[in-house]
Amino acid sequence: MKDNSLKLSEVDLADLARVRQRIDDHPAAKNDHFELAEITLMGPNRLYLAFIQLYKVSIAEYRDTKRIELAKSMLGDQNQTLPAIAEKCGYPSEESLRNAFKKVYGRPLQVFAPARDGKSKRI
Repeated sequence: MKDNSLKLSEVDLADLARVRQRIDDHPAAKNDHFELAEITLMGPNRLYLAFIQLYKVSIAEYRDTKRIELAKSMLGDQNQTLPAIAEKCGYPSEESLRNAFKKVYGRPLQVFAPARDGKSKRI
């Protein structure tokens, strides 16, 4: 059986840590592997494969997890509307945010959000 794992140098590991930190610091940014490759010494394909090898998730999965964690933390703020939360977390719409919650947690967003007044379109 052929071993398909990449040999990662210390420079590669530092680059991967920098990529992960960029996503942690800016989860709402596009942060695809093509864009992130620009801050590393790796090409996009190598970055994509190396990230999965080291962190056991793709860049997109990691970014999406960070986005949904950010959104979940914002739900307690009664002054934030769902469209505003969606935008701040990098989602194109409230519906996209709702779908992401359902996908990640297997439950609707309402389960995680406190009750909001009936006059606003917050939940």
